[in-house]
Amino acid sequence: MSIEKIISSIPSKSEKEREQMRSRAEKTAATGSADAQLLLDALGQYEMHDRQKRIEFASSLPKAQLVIAAFATQPMTENERNVVQALLDNPGLTSQGLSEKLGWGGQIWQRILAPCARTGSDRSGQRHFPKNVVRSSIAAFSPTSPTKRISGR
Repeated sequence: MSIEKIISSIPSKSEKEREQMRSRAEKTAATGSADAQLLLDALGQYEMHDRQKRIEFASSLPKAQLVIAAFATQPMTENERNVVQALLDNPGLTSQGLSEKLGWGGQIWQRILAPCARTGSDRSGQRHFPKNVVRSSIAAFSPTSPTKRISGR
């Protein structure tokens, strides 16, 4: 298949397929292949454009719709559902109290919550819509305080 056809197929590929394409192209580019470099450049441009589209889409939504879109795109795990429900049911409760509500010992809340809030970093480590921006906002929300916080200390 010609490099032009491969590049034109990028939008129809899943994220996993694009990662496989990138991995193969990086190995081939190391040998000096110009086609592999063209593919890497095209993948980078596509990902940058796709990320910008998601940011523009997210910034145009009211917060409630942003939450819905985020979890429709990346459904919560059972653990995340339990964490969010504990937050909703127990506003202002301390980290230790939230841990107890979930049947966790000590202050394990922070160890469990931090990965939930970080879900969804892209390859560069930058956070983006929808996976973690909304989740970290939910995790840090407290209706009893004007500032965002993780626990009710």
